[in-house]
Amino acid sequence: MGKGRELLKRVPGVAGLARYMRQRANVRRFNEAWAREQERLAALAPDAYANAWGEARRLLWGKYGPVPISPEEAARLRTLRNKYKGHRIFVMGNGPSLNKTPLEKLAGEYTFGVNRIYLMYDRLQWRPSFYTVLDWRVGPDNAPEINALRDGTTFFFPQRSHGLLRTGPDVYWFWSKNRGATLREQFTVDITRGLYGANTITGTAIQIAAHLGFDPIYVIGCDCSYSVPKTVEQAGPDRFGDGVRLYLTSTRDDDPNHFDPRYFGEGKRWHNPNVPAMLEGFESCRRGLEAAGRHIYNATVGGQLEALERVDFDSLF
Repeated sequence: MGKGRELLKRVPGVAGLARYMRQRANVRRFNEAWAREQERLAALAPDAYANAWGEARRLLWGKYGPVPISPEEAARLRTLRNKYKGHRIFVMGNGPSLNKTPLEKLAGEYTFGVNRIYLMYDRLQWRPSFYTVLDWRVGPDNAPEINALRDGTTFFFPQRSHGLLRTGPDVYWFWSKNRGATLREQFTVDITRGLYGANTITGTAIQIAAHLGFDPIYVIGCDCSYSVPKTVEQAGPDRFGDGVRLYLTSTRDDDPNHFDPRYFGEGKRWHNPNVPAMLEGFESCRRGLEAAGRHIYNATVGGQLEALERVDFDSLF
């Protein structure tokens, strides 16, 4: 067996086939295990279902995943490749600086919203052109609200949330891969074979926008500064060595890190945002886009994101 494995390493084509076969085997094992898990989840009360679904799915995903999208879904994504070439887009983070940004100027522009951007809809006369969510806690916690969104937006949902988030002609599915050490393992302009974790949902949106062909890409609302209120319950390891535990649950509507204090408000679960890793994610986005001959700029009002060249938001109109 040892000699066989060594041979696979030396013959790229054979090694690639071996990786493919392992992946297909893991997909089969995942589907079988998930079918058994769903029987248990079906007995839960509706108010406990989404959170339990997310936790159970995450454990199996960590064991067998990442699970790729189907060939049919990849083909659907392929129809969108470079569809918007020649157009610019504004990718929106959800930092408090959005409250200082004249968002009315974005009417008629291509925009990309993420996570709970819909909490701002009562203040907007327009809706995002595109939307995505990825986090293991944010998606399940807010699934009913996300599934209710329509308004002409095109949605990009992660394969790992398939079965919890809705399907439809306005929904495209993608799969996310673990971030690696090289730029090729950190950023892609073709998401049909998966995109990479960027330590921030905005990085996911940027990769999707790149797949769609947008250039330049402007980010707004990316303050990249976080504090964890004393009212937030913490659990799990101090994974990043910053004194904050990984798993966070808010007990009050006092979120200071987003445009609305309800964003990670009472009962909402989130993760230690790990700002240094987030900044690394933006740096990878910049380098990846530059390698592809594309451009990205930071039009956030204030904030601490310096990995991207800054431009004045008002000067773009």
